[in-house]
Amino acid sequence: MTIISQPVGTRPFSVTEVFKVPGLDIYEQMVCIVLSTYFNDISPQIPAIAEIAAQGRMSRKEATRALQQL
Repeated sequence: MTIISQPVGTRPFSVTEVFKVPGLDIYEQMVCIVLSTYFNDISPQIPAIAEIAAQGRMSRKEATRALQQL
């Protein structure tokens, strides 16, 4: 399991930072990127797995596995 920690009160990670995390495969990276588009300071929303898969250009099974690994 890969943990991307973020101290309280810091900015969200950028897309380029995802590529610097060792051990993330392409699906885990894409899930991070997709999820980052849903979170903002005002109203964070959690998309359905089907939506993550569609926007990340992967199957629901691949999206589910990537979420479990993260």
